[in-house]
Amino acid sequence: MIKSGKILVTGAAGFIGVALCRELRRRNLPVKAAVRQGGSSLPLDLQTDLDDIITVPGDADVDTWTDLLAGVETVVHLAARAHKNGSYGQIKDKFFSDNLDLSRSLASGAVKAGVRRFLFLSTIKVCGEGALAVAHKVGERASPQGAYAVSKWRAEQELRHLCSSCNSPVLQVIRTPLVYGPGVKGNFAALLGWIERGRPLLLPLQGNRRSFIYIGNLVDFIMFLLLHPAAGNSLIMPADREDYSTETLATILSQQLGRPLRSYRLPLNCLRLGAWLLRRPEMVVKMFGSLQVDRKSIEELTWRAPYKTSEGLAETALWWQQRGER
Repeated sequence: MIKSGKILVTGAAGFIGVALCRELRRRNLPVKAAVRQGGSSLPLDLQTDLDDIITVPGDADVDTWTDLLAGVETVVHLAARAHKNGSYGQIKDKFFSDNLDLSRSLASGAVKAGVRRFLFLSTIKVCGEGALAVAHKVGERASPQGAYAVSKWRAEQELRHLCSSCNSPVLQVIRTPLVYGPGVKGNFAALLGWIERGRPLLLPLQGNRRSFIYIGNLVDFIMFLLLHPAAGNSLIMPADREDYSTETLATILSQQLGRPLRSYRLPLNCLRLGAWLLRRPEMVVKMFGSLQVDRKSIEELTWRAPYKTSEGLAETALWWQQRGER
C-alpha cells in the first residue's frame, strides 16, 4: 500500500506505461516517469501533466538508478523489449540486455535506495507457448521458449534473489497474457489489419482457448496491487473474465469493424506445412494453440476485472477505425 514517496514507472512512453501514468495522474498520485534515451516520447498530455519526467540511458548502471530512485517508494517496471528486429544473434543480445541486465541494475539500485515495493511486468510466455489442444491452463511452473520468454524468466529469478533479504523491496511479479486495447501493436494489430482488409483467416479443425487482458483491466489490476494493504511477495497472473478461441476473437473483431469474416478450416498438418514454408513454424502454436491463465492467484486477492472482454474489444476496434493509418 502506498504510504509516501513517488511511484517510478519505467517504460512510461510505452503502450502500458502511458495508460498507467494517465490513471496515476487521474488519482493524483505522485508519478516519476522514466523514458528511455533515444526512445519514444510521452504523449503531449503527459508531458504537460507530469512534473517529474526523467530520461534514462539504456545502459544505466546501479549507481545511476540509485540516484534516480531518491524519494521513490514504489517501482513499476514495465520497460522491456518484446519484438524482434535484427539477426538472431542481435535479437538474443538485445532481449537479454533490455529485459535481464536492465532489470538487474534497476532492482539493485532499488535495494540501495530503500525502495519499499517493486512490481515487475513479466509474461505468461514464461509458462510456455501453449499446446495444440482444446484447453491448456498454466500455473506458476516455468517452461520458457525463445529469447524473449527466457530473458523474462531469468529476470524474474534475478529479482527474487535481489529482493530476498529482509530490507529489500517487496517483489510482485505479474505474468500477463496478451495485452490489447487502443494503441496495441504486434500480432493483435496485425490481426485487426488482416480482418479489416477482408483477407481469409485459416483455422484448424480443432478449436482452442486463450486468455487475454484488456489494457484497462491491467491498469486497474496494477492500481489494485499498489493500493492493496496486504499484497506481499507474490507471483500473479491477471486476465480478463473470459477466455476466447482464436475464431471467436476474430468473429467479434470482424463484427466491431463491420467487416465479414472469411474463414476456412484446414487440417493441422496443412497449417504446419504453410508455417514451415514461411519459415515461421512457431506460429501454429502461437495462433491456434491454447494458453489459459490459472486465475487462482487473482481470486485469492479478490480482484475482478472491471471490463468485459467484449467491451475491451469494442474500444480497440473503435480506436483502430479512427487511427487514420492504414
